[in-house]
Amino acid sequence: MAVRVLALACYPPRMAATRFRVSQYIDPLREYGIDTELISFLNDEQAASLYSEKHGWQKARGIIASAVQILGKVLKHSDYNLILIQREAALIGPPLVELCASRAGKIPIVLDIDDAIWMPSGRLVMDLVRLPWKAHWIARQACQIVAGSRYLGNWAKNLGKKVTIAPTVVPATTWTPRPERAHGAFAGKTPVIGWVGTHSTASQLSMAVPALNKLRLHGHKFTFRVVGASQSRVLDGFDCEKLNWREETEIDTFRDIDIGIAPMFNEQWHQGKCAFKQIQYMTVGVPHVSSCVGATKDFIINNSNGLFAHDHDAWYTAIRRLLEDQNLRTRISIAGRKLIEQELCAEVMAKRMAEVILTASAVKHK
Repeated sequence: MAVRVLALACYPPRMAATRFRVSQYIDPLREYGIDTELISFLNDEQAASLYSEKHGWQKARGIIASAVQILGKVLKHSDYNLILIQREAALIGPPLVELCASRAGKIPIVLDIDDAIWMPSGRLVMDLVRLPWKAHWIARQACQIVAGSRYLGNWAKNLGKKVTIAPTVVPATTWTPRPERAHGAFAGKTPVIGWVGTHSTASQLSMAVPALNKLRLHGHKFTFRVVGASQSRVLDGFDCEKLNWREETEIDTFRDIDIGIAPMFNEQWHQGKCAFKQIQYMTVGVPHVSSCVGATKDFIINNSNGLFAHDHDAWYTAIRRLLEDQNLRTRISIAGRKLIEQELCAEVMAKRMAEVILTASAVKHK
């Protein structure tokens, strides 16, 4: 008899957290006898307009409707063997949905975290609406926690919880390298140094831009491509190619990059990051330079499957090495892809998620 799982997520399936932490496992989990129903707190339209100043009442009405829908599902607890919560069931307010889930009956809860959701943002209004303290309460209701990195896992262990580490990954069968990556080749074209992200993380590019400027001054030819932050002003005055992110071309977006960069501020919040961008680079065989922050320390080995940089000089040196050394690009590309296939892909992680769900669903909720 199939195990029925109700998966609750803040963000709609097209957004990365839900897509790569929950949605991509729905079909593979069926092979383990697990049926999953996913409900997101926000739909695509609500997520797109969440921070807009327009139509405030319509947004509030939509959010209330979402909360009512989720509560209705949770109260039908007898239909499910387990509730999987990705981060939190509701993006704002107290943990009402989680409270109902914990009181609704003897149904286990598994919490999945891929960010340091317990940390205040430092913005008073946002924290008053989001209530980061509820992360501790939700975690305590869970019989098990799935963490995207060791750092996040240690937080959960300190709460006395059983923890499974499951990094955010992509399928190795569909995210494949271009043939020339195995030879470190640029395929006779101007190399593309690339970054893929959002407006909220674009400020981190300030760590690498001085190095890119210096490389150009020293005669290195390359195209710098920024995807997903076309409106960011961080790169104003810097010659770069700005593209919009599109889900349907996401794989090719990463495959078309010759050298990936992943600058990250060395701040407490970023220590909770799961190095997803670096995993995406490695999956398509793209050699990359990264800050040594967060989950990068879990699986990236400097000068083996990636290069680390901690200041402007280090960024300059690392990128220059990749531009000039074809053998280094080959070695990093092959080593990164090998690690992905063995440990850090959706095919491997689906089995891990199935084990968590099957074990947790047999636990009586306290």
